Parts: sequence; C-alpha cells; structure tokens
Amino acid sequence: MLVRLVCNIIILILSIQPLLADGYRRLHGVDGGEVVAEVLAVKEGVVTLRRQDGQVFKTPIDQFAEKDRQYLLGLDPRFRRSLDSAKARFNSFHGSHAPAQAQQVANLETDELWEFYLKAIPVLEKAASEGNAPAQYNLGVAHFEGLGVRQDYRKAARWFQIAATKGDTRAQFRLGQMSLRGQGVEKDTSVALQWFSKAAEAGHPRAQSHLGAMYVRGIGVESNEVLARRWLESAAKLGEPESQVDLAIMYMLGMGGLSKDSKLAAHWLREAAGKGHPFAQYELGVAYRAGVGVERDFKEAARWIHKSATQRNPDAQLDLGLMYLLGLGVSRDEVEGCAWFSLAAASGHRMGIEAQRNLENRFTKEQQELARLRTLELSQLLAANH
Repeated sequence: MLVRLVCNIIILILSIQPLLADGYRRLHGVDGGEVVAEVLAVKEGVVTLRRQDGQVFKTPIDQFAEKDRQYLLGLDPRFRRSLDSAKARFNSFHGSHAPAQAQQVANLETDELWEFYLKAIPVLEKAASEGNAPAQYNLGVAHFEGLGVRQDYRKAARWFQIAATKGDTRAQFRLGQMSLRGQGVEKDTSVALQWFSKAAEAGHPRAQSHLGAMYVRGIGVESNEVLARRWLESAAKLGEPESQVDLAIMYMLGMGGLSKDSKLAAHWLREAAGKGHPFAQYELGVAYRAGVGVERDFKEAARWIHKSATQRNPDAQLDLGLMYLLGLGVSRDEVEGCAWFSLAAASGHRMGIEAQRNLENRFTKEQQELARLRTLELSQLLAANH
C-alpha cells in the first residue's frame, strides 16, 4: 500500500513538472482556484495569459491571490518604473555613504559589546575597587545596560554615585537622568537638577542641554528663560542637537530676552538637522517650504521633510504625502502620496488616516493596489535605512 502511494506521488509530480516548465507558472485566484499559464503581459491592471493548449486570455490582476498579485504587478513596466523611481528618490535624499567609524567600543554591535564587557568585568571590578573613577563609571554602565552582568539599576546608580563624587561628569549626567526617571534611585527632579548642574558647570554638553530644557520648562526649578538660554547656547555651540532645537525655538518665539530671529532659528535647525534630528529636519523643511528664515525652496523643503519622514515622524510623513499630491518640490504622484499617508496612518496620525481614506476612496482598484504595495516597499526601505 505504501509503495503504491509513493508511486502515485511520483507519477503526480512527474505529471505536474512539465506544466511548470518553459515559462509556465502556477497562479492562484482569490476564490481558491488555480491556473497554469505563461504570463505574456501585465498592463494597466490586466494580465494576459497563455495556457498550455495555446489559448490566450485576459483577466484583472485583482482576481489573483496576494502573493501572485505582487509578482504580477512587478511585471507591469509602469509600476516597475515608478518603484525604481521611488528607490532612486530615496537614495538621492539620503545617499548610501555612511561615514567611516573608528573601531571603538562604542561602535561594537550589541552582542560584541556584551562579550567585550563580559571579558572586561573582572578588570573593571578590580580597578573600581582600587578607586579608579573611569572604571567605576564603566562598571555602572555595565550594570545599567546589562552588559556582561545582570541588569541592575541600583548597582549602576551606586557605581555612578562613587564616580560622580570624584568629579566624573559622565557619571553625574547619568545620575541626573536616573533621578529624573526614577531608575535605581528615587525619582526627584531637584536632585536631577543638582547633578545636571555639576556636570554642566564642568562643560558636559548633554548636561547643559538637559539643564537648559529644565529651566525653560520649569522642571525641578522655577522657570527661568535667561538661565535656560545661557545653558542652551553653551550646549548648542558644543554641537548638542537637542539644545540646538530648543535654541531655535527660543529664537522663533523671542524667548529668554532674545529678539525673534527666523534666520538664526533656521541656522540652529540646520545644525541639528545635519546631525539627524527628526524634528529639526521637519521644521527646517517647513521653513524652506514657507520661506521663513531662508529663501523659499520646495526641493530643499521636500529633501528635509523626506529625511524626517523616513525616521518615522508621522507629521513629516503626512506633509510629504501632501507635497507629492500637489507636486511641490517633487514630481506629482498620487500613489506615492497615498503611501506616505498610509505610513502616517499606521502611527495613529488622525489626519493621516483621513487623508489615506479620502484618497483611496477615489482611486481605481489598480491605484489602490499600487499604493498598498508602495507602502510595503517604503516600509522595507525605511527598515533597511535604520
């Protein structure tokens, strides 16, 4: 019985194989049916097929199952061109040249970093017990991140505390963050302010940025725009992007005794945007689109908004979709616009959801399919970019 079954299976396989040879493909319908045919052409949502008996027939692409629809749509020259165009635009906006990185511990992959710390822990523990402040700080990092040891915020805070009292600004900054969040220590904004102040006075850029933000927002201290400006300017000049964004906002609104200055606001946005800050990229794009602080330039607007959109900023994704709809700085492309609306909608952006729905309602079935596949393609590009 078993031999007969095996023979039947072999006969079935041999009978099927010729059907799939010479360009023929097994295609599946949405209704569960199947057809073995050669694909002659795919154009404007219609597939032309030839069966083995020579009969040629046409059928709408939406009659095929999901996997086959993607394959067939990829054969449509118009869709292929638009997809290649999308990839080209992505590369032109972002480029593919990553800056060379020095081979330092900070640049190791997570698993390599863990292995590095695992080997380094005994050395760090010995040096830390002998009073070496950098070793104490790094041991704190190991416990905080769970590198080479079990993650333990309390132990991390203890080692940071020891290093911080010896003047290690990195440890002081870490303690400020942990006090602000209540990690390993009691949540206390006033204590966070003290640690940030110590590190800021010693010239730590991120501590200065955090301190300025606390003063401007009145966190752990009474709001003081003048002191906020002092610390934000100091950190911004040291290249800290968060402070550059906050300083730009102060120039936009005329805070901290500053006169409103859209040009200086744009300058600091550009500095932060160049370091990859998504909010700065978006706001700089908006400035170029409106001609505020810079000469109006729709192409530059699209470039910066695109950069922000690819960092999953839903506001930028919505705006980019609108720019494609209107052809501002980019070639007018409703399908591309709908794809960006879809990405914004996936983040729960209310206007993105409405824009996607309104546009799809007036799309043909082919356009809906193109937009769906373009959204998938963009999602994959964004994932690869990150």
